[in-house]
Amino acid sequence: MKKEIMKRISLAMIAIASFVLMGCDSDESSDIRPSDVTWTDEQWATIKTLRPVDSDGYLYELNYTADYKLDDVLALGASNMLDIIDGIKKVILPKSQYNFPFNMTNTPLGLGCTCFSAAAEDGGYILGRNYDFPPMDEHIMIIHTPQVKDANGKIVRHAVVGCADLSPVANLITEERGYKDNKMKEFVLYSPYFILDGINDAGLMCGLMVLEYDGVFQKAKDGQKNLLNVLIPRLILDKCTTVKEATDLISNYAIQTMFAINPDPMYCIDMHFVIADNKGDRVVVEWVGDDIKIMHADSEDLYERQGNNANYVLSTNFYLSKDKKLCPEGVKEIGFWRYETLKTQFNKLKDTKLTVQGAMDMCKSVRIMNNDQDAIKTMIELTYLNPLINWNDKNEWPWITLWSEVYDTKTQSMMFCLREDYDRHYNFGLEYK
Repeated sequence: MKKEIMKRISLAMIAIASFVLMGCDSDESSDIRPSDVTWTDEQWATIKTLRPVDSDGYLYELNYTADYKLDDVLALGASNMLDIIDGIKKVILPKSQYNFPFNMTNTPLGLGCTCFSAAAEDGGYILGRNYDFPPMDEHIMIIHTPQVKDANGKIVRHAVVGCADLSPVANLITEERGYKDNKMKEFVLYSPYFILDGINDAGLMCGLMVLEYDGVFQKAKDGQKNLLNVLIPRLILDKCTTVKEATDLISNYAIQTMFAINPDPMYCIDMHFVIADNKGDRVVVEWVGDDIKIMHADSEDLYERQGNNANYVLSTNFYLSKDKKLCPEGVKEIGFWRYETLKTQFNKLKDTKLTVQGAMDMCKSVRIMNNDQDAIKTMIELTYLNPLINWNDKNEWPWITLWSEVYDTKTQSMMFCLREDYDRHYNFGLEYK
């Protein structure tokens, strides 16, 4: 009898445990917004779309359908990273209880990037890019933002797919990789403002590269607003259809340098851009002092340096502008070997048009390292720049190519390779699927 009672108790406990576990599973997979956050239903719907792409959790994908209120953020005229993060919070998360304290001592050094654009064999145009960065705890995301029309059916925001790296910001706020708690899930809502490259539904493409020189701090004049240079891809891809529209738009702003707390070169990460469209127009854009430099493929600055070949534009991490009075000395120090490697390949192509795979092969040829796990582990331990490293020896550099991409205007999509693994391709279109 006693055994029978114990048996029944055990069965009852198992049943109760099963019920509890089922309830827990139901709560975890619930569509109900957490009760202790201030997100709107639309923001919660966006957060729920976050999903890992690779098995190691380095790459995520997000469908950002909430309103990130770009015009309101731009109207703030923020001039540094601290202000822009604070401004985004005030605009889209005014009641949030979460703060993201910055630690500027974690500012990563040793940055890279390669970007080029040329005609594609499929009849469109391509933009290829490598994003070279210290292998910290990555927060890399493919961000889809849908097209928005006004009441009259006019497009007021283009559909965009681009790649954001939140690791510089996440490391400045001392957060590790992953989105397991509500605080980091909320951080996802900042992501549209940190895409570093992308393509829109009009076939406009953009990619940024760093310039490790004294930053640009332009003085606003004639009613200009400040624009942090890292926001340029979001601004032009949302609002423009051609290179001309994009360069006209950004010319109306006073450009400020990313990560700068004040005009101190120690905290400066200046940038230049490749912008291209589906009409075949492509430019490199730089800022020298208060001047914007817009260099087309046949501009003297590029035409001469690229070996008298106007069929492409190419940029790495040194100024292409010829203003010797304002541009720093020693511009061949960073990125020059990558520039020369690709220039040689482009000049061999002559009038031959690139395939998407051919463009990815070019990205592979200037990757920072081979996909060597031991070397990557060593580089992770060398997150911060060792001043004894020989900048001209790529094997000593403390960073890797975190991703390579080829955007194609014909298909309005990207081919993506992660962490120098060129045997595995991910493909993303404008739509989140």
